[in-house]
Amino acid sequence: MTSSIGQSIEILCNEQGLDRDMVIEAMKEAVKAAARKQFRGHDKTGEGIQVDWNNEEGMIEISRKRLWFTTLRIHQKNCRLRKLRS
Repeated sequence: MTSSIGQSIEILCNEQGLDRDMVIEAMKEAVKAAARKQFRGHDKTGEGIQVDWNNEEGMIEISRKRLWFTTLRIHQKNCRLRKLRS
């Protein structure tokens, strides 16, 4: 099943003679830039934002990696400190 955005890309590429992969990459970069602005407070660099093209469904998928391991490391250090103090 192809979404309307997938169909629009196909039509654009056919009518304008554009490379489909190049159009998808440009679109992914534009979506990533918008997501960076949206999540600016959570992810200063935007490195945790992942944008992928789902070829089967003709959709863009956006995900954001969370840095949970930092909390885990702090917890482990606190546990070590407690052991040393007892």
